[in-house]
Amino acid sequence: IFCIFICASPQRVDSQAVGSVNSTKNGLNLLLISSRGDSVVTKETLELGQLFKDINIDSLDSLSIHLEASTTMNIRQDNGECLVITSTSDNVIPGDKTQLTQCFQLGDLHWFGGPERKTQYWPWEKQNFSDYSYVTKHDGYQGIADPYWFNSNGVYFLVNEDVPLFIDQ
Repeated sequence: IFCIFICASPQRVDSQAVGSVNSTKNGLNLLLISSRGDSVVTKETLELGQLFKDINIDSLDSLSIHLEASTTMNIRQDNGECLVITSTSDNVIPGDKTQLTQCFQLGDLHWFGGPERKTQYWPWEKQNFSDYSYVTKHDGYQGIADPYWFNSNGVYFLVNEDVPLFIDQ
């Protein structure tokens, strides 16, 4: 499982994508169907588990989901190529340590991208991170910290560079 502690994360699919959202006992599932012409290229299920586990969905309006504690998740399609996933909360108190977390199953696919380090493991799913601050730093000679990942099916995650980012894997 790959967890991103963020407030916004766009996801790119290199073709026209359609999707659906449903709630399960493990959290919220986002099904992406990527197609070119009349043929389906890939079907991806992203499990957005930790943030949405054991909560009730109050309403579903154009993929805007209003959750407990004034938290909202918005999923919108951008230019027919990207799905933008945004989680926000109106109840953030200065100094509060509340984190918005989105987790994705790595599955059987190979993942690439992430920070460049002294000891690099490819594919990326072989690396281990625990509450890892995603900034350029001397730790592990991380001179490059581009916040993007992509997998062997062409699914692409890009986190806005202005978002404070911590990762677990």
